[in-house]
Amino acid sequence: MMENYKNKTFIVAGAMVLSGLFSGAALADDGLQNECRRTGERAVHCSLDVTETKVNIIGREVTALTLGGSLPAPTINANVGDTLTIDIHNKLHMPTSVHWHGVLLPPEQDGVSFINTKEIKAHSTHRFSFPVVHSGTYWYHSHTGFQEPRGMLGPIVFHPEKEEVSADHDKVLVFSDWNDEDPHDTMRHLKEDPDYYARKKGSVASWKKTVENHGLEGIKAKVKGSLEMMGAMDPSDVGYDAFLANGEKTHRMSDVAPGETVKLRMINASAASYFNVEYACGPMTIVAKDGVDVVPVDVNRQRLVTAETFDVIITAPEAGRSCELRATVNDGSGYSSTMIGSGTEIITAPTLPKFDNTAPHSHDHHGGGSHEGHEHMNHEEMNHEEMNHSGHEHMDHSHMNHDSGHHREEKEPPEDMREYERLRALHPTSYAGEHEIQNVKLRLTGNMETYTWSFNDKVFSEDPQIKIKKGDIVRFTFINETMMNHPMHLHGTFFRVHNGQGEYSPEMHTVNVPPNEEVTIEFLADKSGDWPLHCHILYHMMSGMMRTVSYEDSTVVTPEIVKKAEHDTMFYPAASATIQSNMFSGEAHIGNTRHEFEIEGESNYSLDNFEAEAGYSFKLDPVSRFNPRLFIGGSAEREPEHHSEMELKGIFGIRATIPGLVETELRGDHRGGVRLKLSNEHQLTNNISANWRIKIHGDKPEKPEVSGNLQYKINNNLSVTGGCNSRFKSCGGGIKLTY
Repeated sequence: MMENYKNKTFIVAGAMVLSGLFSGAALADDGLQNECRRTGERAVHCSLDVTETKVNIIGREVTALTLGGSLPAPTINANVGDTLTIDIHNKLHMPTSVHWHGVLLPPEQDGVSFINTKEIKAHSTHRFSFPVVHSGTYWYHSHTGFQEPRGMLGPIVFHPEKEEVSADHDKVLVFSDWNDEDPHDTMRHLKEDPDYYARKKGSVASWKKTVENHGLEGIKAKVKGSLEMMGAMDPSDVGYDAFLANGEKTHRMSDVAPGETVKLRMINASAASYFNVEYACGPMTIVAKDGVDVVPVDVNRQRLVTAETFDVIITAPEAGRSCELRATVNDGSGYSSTMIGSGTEIITAPTLPKFDNTAPHSHDHHGGGSHEGHEHMNHEEMNHEEMNHSGHEHMDHSHMNHDSGHHREEKEPPEDMREYERLRALHPTSYAGEHEIQNVKLRLTGNMETYTWSFNDKVFSEDPQIKIKKGDIVRFTFINETMMNHPMHLHGTFFRVHNGQGEYSPEMHTVNVPPNEEVTIEFLADKSGDWPLHCHILYHMMSGMMRTVSYEDSTVVTPEIVKKAEHDTMFYPAASATIQSNMFSGEAHIGNTRHEFEIEGESNYSLDNFEAEAGYSFKLDPVSRFNPRLFIGGSAEREPEHHSEMELKGIFGIRATIPGLVETELRGDHRGGVRLKLSNEHQLTNNISANWRIKIHGDKPEKPEVSGNLQYKINNNLSVTGGCNSRFKSCGGGIKLTY
């Protein structure tokens, strides 16, 4: 295999993709000289440039960040026993990093800036060099900010001296998600409105949809969820423009002859998507998970959680056919296709329905393992036109066999597998000798409304380290108290997953923790240094769900390093302005996990009746459903009925969310005044929402200020509004602009 190593691995500057190279999309490389070559019997040297590269995924040109000039990056191949040396040439105007995901190596080669590896500064070169000590399928990606979802990801294959499982073909398949939108904006949108992407995905949990789908039971469940301060569930946070297989919406493997076997090395390199993978022409045989061989098991459909890898064996279709391997995102909003074979009759995989977030039990979990069966899938309301099929327009639908699922039923196909109970190691994985056991309980905590994710109610900046002792067996018990799945990844080691297989428990580097469930892992602490542990949904990690697992006798992490490495302290701005015929209003704020600065106001056009305030809020418990905040600031007010001159006040108080998802503010001022404010919003239809607000003043409780509005959302930045406000004794209509 290695004699064709150079041809199988990299794109040469300005040239076409070489035979057998890499199955991703080739991109313009602007004269880059990226290559990988064997420099000795046991030495491989690679060179990769990090650059900005123009790509066109959904019909318009945008800038991606690439390694080696392609998306995904070229496959790095090496043999067990090799020393692998990789030079990363950062040609960006910003720092970067590269992490070798799942690879066992010294901590200084792991690639996480500040924590264990030097940052790769702009216009500089960093050399990684480490021995290849194990075989399997892995991947590499940036671990800096939001660079990974812009394209900085690629596969790694380490070959053993002898393959345990042979096949006629050995191919890599990298699944990823893609948005033209800047990932910084994605995070900002999630912080401002956790339902920001609901319309894009067709998952708005409106009252209309609830009544139509589930009637009275749906209404009861929605009210119950509101009283428990739990919004509608959604297994995916982000709505994507496209889902990709080796950089393409429809990828083809046409060099496979009828009846040949194919080893597919499947990698979920997405930023935030779980994929349900199904092959239209037979079962898939799992032979490895996270690069580690397991007892083969046949599956009909397999879920890949973010950051994990599965090796499967499939059989190419008979002559004249091409069979689809489809990776559907777990909320059913889109998929990528990989066509196996070269025939003109196309056999498609089943179309999975969209997740129904208005189901009566949908408030019990938020993206849980069980709901990814069909109990929360909306079969009757499936709208295939809303599915993200972009990229499939060039498939020959006239030859498609849309009943392909039926011919497999005759063969009694194996069941689906979503968690790991059926995975069994080839050999015992328990640890020999006597070891102390260090038990660490980690509660996975968070709040979708504030988009804050944490361990034990603390984000990374507040509790950055878990210290362990070398020689101990360290046992982590993850207790997921959130309504989301969390793919937990530990750098630098494989861990045993307690899945009921006893001493044959499988070893992994990434494990899914379903909502409201516990997962226990353990590993022998035989390394040194500092190793990140985090949720591999990028936006969860960036908002605080991360720790550094540090060997107490060799840690180099200091408060100064934590300060450089933390992401949860980043500030994100948001603003809106409403211009109606009878009044205008606006608000702007910028905040992070704990702190927020804000300004807001409303006025009539003669400016003789207005109220404005500015202040600072401190979030006491951002992962609590109540989200209590203390605030202090100042206000300016003019109201002709009570005082013709502008009145200035110092204000202070507390804000919180109370049952019914009602936003509540109790405030006082330096003159002894007291005011209670209540507000709420209801999503009536996919585009129409209603909101109300009541202000009750302590000196005139019998005359509350009441306002109500209807809003028709044209898009996430523009709405048409109309409503009434008792302060201005008028009604009007206009527009609302949102940033």
